[in-house]
Amino acid sequence: MKKTSLAIIAMAFVGSAHAGTAAKSKYFYQTDAQKHQVTPTLSHMNNRMKFGNSVGTTSTRGNGLDVKYEYGFNDMFSVGASIGYQSAKMETAGSTTKTDIKGLSDLDLFFKGQNTLIEGSSLHYGADLTASLGDGSRDTDKQSVMTGGYALVPYLGYQWMMGPCIFGAKVSTEMDLGKRSYKNKATAGGTYKDKGYNDTTLAAFYEHHMDSIVLGAELSYTSRSSLESELNGTTTTTSAGNLMGIKLYPTYMLNEMVTLVGSVSYQKHMEDGQTSWNGTSGSATTIDSASDYQVSLGGRFTF
Repeated sequence: MKKTSLAIIAMAFVGSAHAGTAAKSKYFYQTDAQKHQVTPTLSHMNNRMKFGNSVGTTSTRGNGLDVKYEYGFNDMFSVGASIGYQSAKMETAGSTTKTDIKGLSDLDLFFKGQNTLIEGSSLHYGADLTASLGDGSRDTDKQSVMTGGYALVPYLGYQWMMGPCIFGAKVSTEMDLGKRSYKNKATAGGTYKDKGYNDTTLAAFYEHHMDSIVLGAELSYTSRSSLESELNGTTTTTSAGNLMGIKLYPTYMLNEMVTLVGSVSYQKHMEDGQTSWNGTSGSATTIDSASDYQVSLGGRFTF
């Protein structure tokens, strides 16, 4: 499988100079050659988890602001960076304790590549390097957004065009670069060292293009690895589960310099009765059900 993937990528590089027009999807959007782009995005999220072990139902609601910059080197490659700020509140039914989740997110440095294979189809590849700007921290009434570590997320995708429609698929996997570090101030436990809880995602998408308007939809399946949390030489392993998600993402191009980008997404845990690590209390609990949704609206500015 690995040799086959390398052969496909090699053929894409060799054949790109003689290939036809590539499909221009919003899903694999990439900044044009010698162009700069800045994309600020406002978002609202709502997460609901029903725990067993007499913990109850936990709801997390909040808003975020993300800013992304991207530069197109040429028709094949682009690079960029993004960072955000989040403010959310986590509440548990029947409890007076409320946890504020505020602060900067991890810094995301990314690379994108694309190669036209045949007329109307293209191969897409790249990677995101996420870097925490400091250790994470969790207390009874407050928690940082930063993860306290580094991760690499490579991806590979393919898309093809049929009239005004574009179809495609993408696979990505998250890999830890060392352990994540966070200080748990809710207990006397000190600093935890975590690894795992990584996502491997397979997604398919469809887009319908209508002049300045594009309507897109994505269906995704995510397998999440177990979490290993180490404290003072003792490691606790907590299982995770699989998730199904759907996302709708319309875009509207106002002019050549400004495009509005929106999205509505919903994700649900597929298995009931899975266990989850509770970083605030420092214990494992059973999830009876879990789901989350997010809405966002941003503006893509090109210059």
